[in-house]
Amino acid sequence: MSPWPRREENKLRDVWRLEFASNVERAKALIEAVKATGIEPYEEPARKPKIELDEIRLICWLAVQAEYEDTTK
Repeated sequence: MSPWPRREENKLRDVWRLEFASNVERAKALIEAVKATGIEPYEEPARKPKIELDEIRLICWLAVQAEYEDTTK
C-alpha cells in the first residue's frame, strides 16, 4: 500500500540491466527478484458505507475574520 523502498527498486533495476539469453529468462529473473523482496500484492481496503445527509451533525462552528485596519487616519 506504499511505494517500494529505494533499495528494492535498485535491486530490480540491477536485474533489468543484466544480459539474458531471452526475454523469458529476464522475466523469470525479475519474478524471482520480486519474490525475494517479500512484498505482497496490494489489497484494496473495505469501503466504508456512504454517509447519508441525516447522519451529519454540526459539532462545532468557527468563524475566522481578518483584522480590519483603518488606513485613512
